Amino acid sequence: MSDRLDRFKARKILTQASDGPRLVGLPSENGEPLDIGHVDQAFVDRVADREQPVDLSVCHAEVESLLNRMSQDIERERFGRLMVDARRGVLQSIAGPFGLGAVVGAADRVGGNVDTIHNARQGIYATQGEADAYANRGEYDSGAYHAHQDYVATNKRQGEQHAAGTLIDVHTGKPLAADAKRNLDHLKSAKAIHDDPGRVLAGVDGPDLANREANLASTQESINKSKKADGAERFNERLSQTREQRQAQIAQLREQGVATPLTDKDRKTLAKLEALESVDREHSESAGRKAEADGDAVVDKAYYGSRKFAGNVALQGGREAVTVGIQQAFGELLTEFFASVFEEADDWYRQGRKHAAMTDELLERFRSVATRVASKWSHAVQAFKGGAIAGLLNSIVTTLVNVFVTTQKRLARMVREGLLSLVRALKMVVFPPDGTSYRETLHEATKIAFAGGVVIGGIVLEEIVHKYISSVPALGFLADVATAVIVGSITAVVMALSAYALDKLDLFGVNEARRLGQSTTRLTSGALEHAALCEVLVLELEAIGDPTHVAGA
Repeated sequence: MSDRLDRFKARKILTQASDGPRLVGLPSENGEPLDIGHVDQAFVDRVADREQPVDLSVCHAEVESLLNRMSQDIERERFGRLMVDARRGVLQSIAGPFGLGAVVGAADRVGGNVDTIHNARQGIYATQGEADAYANRGEYDSGAYHAHQDYVATNKRQGEQHAAGTLIDVHTGKPLAADAKRNLDHLKSAKAIHDDPGRVLAGVDGPDLANREANLASTQESINKSKKADGAERFNERLSQTREQRQAQIAQLREQGVATPLTDKDRKTLAKLEALESVDREHSESAGRKAEADGDAVVDKAYYGSRKFAGNVALQGGREAVTVGIQQAFGELLTEFFASVFEEADDWYRQGRKHAAMTDELLERFRSVATRVASKWSHAVQAFKGGAIAGLLNSIVTTLVNVFVTTQKRLARMVREGLLSLVRALKMVVFPPDGTSYRETLHEATKIAFAGGVVIGGIVLEEIVHKYISSVPALGFLADVATAVIVGSITAVVMALSAYALDKLDLFGVNEARRLGQSTTRLTSGALEHAALCEVLVLELEAIGDPTHVAGA
């Protein structure tokens, strides 16, 4: 019943359609009916009532062949997109990391843009003001350090312990003899502390730092004088290098003293040599390391907890954020500009000129390019936001790294570009486009992160290519531009091929699902088109078989 009702509705639609203009056969002038040939009414009725069985069986080979053709078509489309992406990627790379990125990178410094204690101790400063402050630190004044109240108080207290026989020699680890001449030793020498760039950068008072309890310990006078301004490690290294010579001299003096009494000079020399020989390297260096760590902790806290450091980090982070944000936004627009110019040139070549006057032609082409570039302003804004975040993170990360090790200029660019890719990948994961599944999001984020790795590798390659081109006398003046074009192009192609390889690898099964979805869509679309065609034919046949149908009605 429902099938007949559907056919009735379809006939109504067909009847309504017949109200429009149609090509019809008119009767001949003599009034005889138009001969349309023999009509098999029984066949028409069977088709109209859908009683004719249809053979829907297909063989496996036909299905396989159809699916293979569809798969090949989808793959060709994807490869075509790969070529388009590669061409656009070349423009983006030249305008981005190896164009504007290199310009931004030119402002990078060895050691970053924020002063750190580690870098200062390497003689590397981000600001001239801090370098000048160290140069103007003043001369070392021994009296100011040894007359300090903490030095005086500690010396008095340890003198009392010495008299009581409870004082331990910091370098031998043994009790200091009551008759031994005692000195209060700065484990890290007062002069070394005065000349420490880290202390000057942090603004810590030298005498206060040198006379902390952890840095003051008693030892024999002969050991202290031999140690001089060296730290415990350097002092023990010198003792180790002269041990054989010292032991031979001790043996000689002892043997000499058996035969004849030693002179006062020889006795003093022997006592000094024996005192040096009694130095316990492990005990001495352990005390030196503790004193060094205590002083460094004071300096680190004073500087890294200061408003000066926080202000510098904020200032440089803001500058980096704005600089990288502008770079990314301008790079987005510049890429669109070049892409539009190339497409307009291609259209001109294929379609020919639109205007007789060259001026009118160029103006229209330019307006078209300008319109396309202007339409990308929202993309530029998004690029600025991503670049600003990456720039801020780059400044912070670079500063943190320089707290421990000194970064080179190229490393700063590598960190920046890596963070740009990381920000894009995180943005993809956290804020995926509407209608994107979680697996698709991870797939695209993986490609973005991998592209960042390729860019980092390109920066390493850039240095090699630049040095090679610069070494050629005739090409030296083109080194910067040529390097950007060559390395940018190579990097973009590798990025496109890497994306294609990741698509083929399909870690998350995304492309297989897309392939199945596209195949299903195509099959469904084809089936619907054929079904619609069959329905039209059935309606036409039903109309022909209808007794009330009149040609030309």
